[in-house]
Amino acid sequence: DLKAKIAAKSDSTIFLHGASGTGKELFARSIHNASFRKNGPFVAINCATLPENLIESELFGYEKGSFTGASAKGKIGKFEQANNGTLFLDEIADLPLHLQAKLLRVLQEKKIDKIGSKMPIEVNVRIISASHKNLEEMVKRNEFREDLYYRLNVIPLHLPLLKERGDDILLCSQYIIKKLCYKMNKPEKYISKEVEEKFMSYDWPGNVRELENVLEYAINFTDDDEIGLNDLPEYFLKNIEKANKTNEIINVDAIDIESITSLEELTKEYEKNILKKLVDIYGDTIEGKRKVAQKLNISVTTLYRKLNDYQ
Repeated sequence: DLKAKIAAKSDSTIFLHGASGTGKELFARSIHNASFRKNGPFVAINCATLPENLIESELFGYEKGSFTGASAKGKIGKFEQANNGTLFLDEIADLPLHLQAKLLRVLQEKKIDKIGSKMPIEVNVRIISASHKNLEEMVKRNEFREDLYYRLNVIPLHLPLLKERGDDILLCSQYIIKKLCYKMNKPEKYISKEVEEKFMSYDWPGNVRELENVLEYAINFTDDDEIGLNDLPEYFLKNIEKANKTNEIINVDAIDIESITSLEELTKEYEKNILKKLVDIYGDTIEGKRKVAQKLNISVTTLYRKLNDYQ
């Protein structure tokens, strides 16, 4: 992505917006590696996974004996760890309001206040933040500070769904395989042409997270350096099979010429059959219907209206 490459060369704050599992940390790390801070540390923290009472000490650190249960040695926070590098704040929307004010001060003054310390510490950190939530809407509802939003959103970058990334799926696969093989202490592997084709045609509802899971499974079960179809998880192969069946729904040759009364009636009949078939495949649930709407490129409201019309 050209915009991301240009952004990497600057030192402005970047905000990544994308659905869950689109690989926001992977993307942030790539920006760091392409920036002039690449030899500095890359530090990540997920604001949604830490209890509220721990986020402050994780971000800013604390002096020894500053509160009950504090380590006798004190603690270095993520900001200090990321000095001269990049700090990635994932799920920034979950940062409590009182800490949003503290973060704003760091961005403005380039200094942090450790818990229990009277002396601010200077830090030189580039901030990349991310969320799958709509921060603009949260600002309107007073759930997120407007001044902080503008500070973080200097360069907004949208991360598309994995299925929208074309050949990037194969590049992501290579990167993930390399990373996993290193972590699992296995020789590096590659995916077969057959697997490449399946990866390119699959919808990837779980995005990069699902791709990582599929590849980790395959690396565990493959007997050689090539990952073939038989090495992929069963659920993944079943989903591909389902998708192939979905593409065979319309059979124009099966039209009964004698029963045609009008084009409108014929179109409605086929639409009804397509909707019924898709709901059977994806499930008659809220999540299933959301997937059907996505597949047909219509809104969920339109889908519900059509389903009611055909009852």
